[in-house]
Amino acid sequence: MKTELFLLKKYWMSHKKQALSILISIIIMSSAVMFISLLTRSEDRYSFHESLDMCGNFDEGLYNLTEEEIELLKEQEEIDLIGKTIVFGRIGSPDYSDRTVAVGYFDDDIEKELMHLPISKGRFPEKEDEIAVEMSTLISMNIQPLVGGEIKFVLYGMDKKLIGEKAYTLVGIIDDLSYNSFRENNDISNLDPWNYVSEYPDPLAIVSKEEGEKYPALYTNVHLTYVNGDKMGFPSLKEFDEDVAKIIKEKSSNAFGGRKMAISSFVYYPSGGNISEKLMAGEKQELANKYRLIRIYAFICLIISAISIYMIISIYLLRRLESFRLLRLCGMTRKRTLRIMVMEMFIFGIIGTAAGMVIASLAHEITLFIRHIIYNVPIYRGYFIEYVLETRSFNPFIFTVIVTGLTVLIGFIYPFIKVLKTPIGSSEIVKKIRVKKYGNALRKTITARRSTALMMLFIFITILSSTLGMMVRAGNVASIERQSFTAQVMTAGFDGYISRNKWNDTSKFANINYDKGFPSDIISELEEKEYVSSVSAVLTDHTVRVYLGEGTREDELRKKLSSIELKNQVEKVCQIDKTIDFDREWQNYLQYFEDFGLDDTYAYYSIPVAACNDYLLSQLEEYVTDGEINIEALNSGEQVLVIEHIDNLRKVKNAFEVGDKVNILTSVAVDEKQISELIYDRLAYLPQKPFFAHPVVGGIITVTDPEISSLLEYIGDNPDKTPGFNFVTSFEGYQAWGFPQKNYDKVGINLTSEEYAEELDEFIYSKLSSEMGVTYVSMSEELKGIQRQMKNKAFVYLVMLVLMLAIFVIGFANSFTMYLNSSMRHFSSLRAFGISRRNLKKHIIVESLKLPVICALISGIICFLIKKAYKLLFDYQQALLTVKAPGASPDEVMVLTEKYTNIQNKFFMDFKLWEQDFISPLVAISLGIALLSAIIILVILRKSDDSIIEKIRSSFKEE
Repeated sequence: MKTELFLLKKYWMSHKKQALSILISIIIMSSAVMFISLLTRSEDRYSFHESLDMCGNFDEGLYNLTEEEIELLKEQEEIDLIGKTIVFGRIGSPDYSDRTVAVGYFDDDIEKELMHLPISKGRFPEKEDEIAVEMSTLISMNIQPLVGGEIKFVLYGMDKKLIGEKAYTLVGIIDDLSYNSFRENNDISNLDPWNYVSEYPDPLAIVSKEEGEKYPALYTNVHLTYVNGDKMGFPSLKEFDEDVAKIIKEKSSNAFGGRKMAISSFVYYPSGGNISEKLMAGEKQELANKYRLIRIYAFICLIISAISIYMIISIYLLRRLESFRLLRLCGMTRKRTLRIMVMEMFIFGIIGTAAGMVIASLAHEITLFIRHIIYNVPIYRGYFIEYVLETRSFNPFIFTVIVTGLTVLIGFIYPFIKVLKTPIGSSEIVKKIRVKKYGNALRKTITARRSTALMMLFIFITILSSTLGMMVRAGNVASIERQSFTAQVMTAGFDGYISRNKWNDTSKFANINYDKGFPSDIISELEEKEYVSSVSAVLTDHTVRVYLGEGTREDELRKKLSSIELKNQVEKVCQIDKTIDFDREWQNYLQYFEDFGLDDTYAYYSIPVAACNDYLLSQLEEYVTDGEINIEALNSGEQVLVIEHIDNLRKVKNAFEVGDKVNILTSVAVDEKQISELIYDRLAYLPQKPFFAHPVVGGIITVTDPEISSLLEYIGDNPDKTPGFNFVTSFEGYQAWGFPQKNYDKVGINLTSEEYAEELDEFIYSKLSSEMGVTYVSMSEELKGIQRQMKNKAFVYLVMLVLMLAIFVIGFANSFTMYLNSSMRHFSSLRAFGISRRNLKKHIIVESLKLPVICALISGIICFLIKKAYKLLFDYQQALLTVKAPGASPDEVMVLTEKYTNIQNKFFMDFKLWEQDFISPLVAISLGIALLSAIIILVILRKSDDSIIEKIRSSFKEE
């Protein structure tokens, strides 16, 4: 063993560059495998924790537990982790303290992890006077979500007993949970009579433990995990002690959600079956579609690394065969020679793999840290991951050893065979150099078949994959920039959008919170701003009832509108729900109409009224199909318009005509506090005050613009179906009727230029107050947020592209350097024959640059064909919905839509590769490779061995 190690050491010391080259190639290979594996697992964790953000990381939530009950839980073997959230009060805005949410703190880091509240900006509190608040809570209290700013709250204790006003530093913003059904007991809106509000809600405002312990606790909520909960193995109540089972049964707060829901939404088994059983058995999952691009990048990186390592090992060991033959000539057995080769392979493999793992781990940490700094996302390392993720990936350490080891072994196979099969003789040691023409020798040197083929494949794959990668990157950036559509949905297509936080009214059609909304005087100020091009404002009263009496025209209208008549609507509900008695239900409605002086001889309909400002009314002029828009008649309350929404007219068609008289009714609750009683008893009586109006239809408007339709119609959870049309009047006309709502509830603002977005935001925020009950959304801010989120998700693609280019640059430089170094004797021979250094450089550079030029041409042709193929695929995909879908049956349309979606996801159509330029990145990458080749050649040739040249010259003189 010592002799073998001594021989290896002697050879490596005399051939340091070759040994270093092969070691570098193994390090590149192992670090690439390790880094890709870690990055994939890390990305898996990001996706899984997004699900946990929605659902929580606990298996069971229990509310209002005592310390004795918590101790009982800790003694239970089936329970793994237990965390406590202590709530000590409620906080509200000083301007509008009726809107309050629970405030509390985590007892320890375990509870923070179990609750898994997502922080979009900043961090959780760590010191006194610091606070983190949920986004929609800040908006509802008219508090600008600016991390680092000081905010003031009114703090309440038990039974809303005032503690005092408290100033906090906002250090973190919790993601918006207002639309999260899995956390609905978090008391998102305690003014909404239809929303479930827990008596012991989890806090939406979090302070540090140090701050929270200043106040007496109101209650303690507990979250826990079970021993096999990560495998969806949950114990039954029978497995618990009797006292513990009683606690869980009586105080469980999560009917659904939690880690079980997160795992169910994340796990993917194509064969279906029981997820829990498959997880418990450790059955491997299939990666989701969104990881296909990462796997493609990973595969290319591994191919490039493998070619590089095989090429270097081949060159190294074929040169090494000379020393092995010499050893054989000196009497060393074939077995001992192979042992040296095996030892050499293991030493290189172990050192290279270990160093590669260290480098990959360091690169992994740096990558995650950069991502954390840029996008403020948590750091999820890929070393040790959750059980549900282990079933869809390989251990990175074992995987790296196996892949690198196999690659090195394959590289050593050919030299092994050569040692075993090649006969050893003295004639093979001493060879004469015969060169007829330096060009032939040069060509043999530069274009040796195996090395040239490998080098060409190496360069070709790099140019093609890098070009396509740059096209994907450009398409990804373009797709991010195109997200203005998503932002427009959030802002209804305006640069700034204000909307009233509507509460679902009861089935008794009473207006509640009718003093909320955005005042008209502020809109007048907005319209005077030079940077504002237009302001569209509308007040929507969806509690309106239209009633029709008896008569020739009335009978005709009643017949055409029978499908939305209130009585028929109630009857349909009773037919579906057999527990509801129609007579009792209808009499309950009639009670209110009788209070208003009406009876069952009238027919009643739910048709919303939209009151618009002058600018919005002017935009409706082009859609008038009958009559006219008479602003004076509208402002006086004498006329009303009927607006038809073309997309919804197939549901219920408008029956009103110009000149028809419309009887309109709305009401307000005499005592709004009684509205909450209707949650528990829909038949409870709610005294109301009615308002009446009797305008005449002055015009019919048929809107084909979906943005205007979405602004002027109300679609929501009404007790009656909203028809495909509604009434429109002016804001002044609505006030002339004496109807209750006082302010606009939708305001859209357009700017003369995007550069004034910040100025608009400042103005709106300076005017907003919590009492308005409105939310402001800025197009610029929404666009930034959406693009930031998408760039975070696309970060891994950029990392993989950079990794691929880094592997190529290092691998190519290493391979090509060794490639040329191995031919140094040939270069020196040519110099000895009288070739000038300049001519030698010229010929070598010309021959070497042929490879990137040929590879670039082939890659260009392939990219062109790929681009054409994508254009044909895009045309086919669009034809599915634009040509085949129209006129097809619903089932056929569903099949076509599914095919459209599959093409969209499977072929990465979002990147629009058929629109991306491939020539610029192709030329840039090819020139880069050519320049790198030239630099390496020039550096190597400067070191050509002149002593060898003199020896060769002298030997020829002697002959």
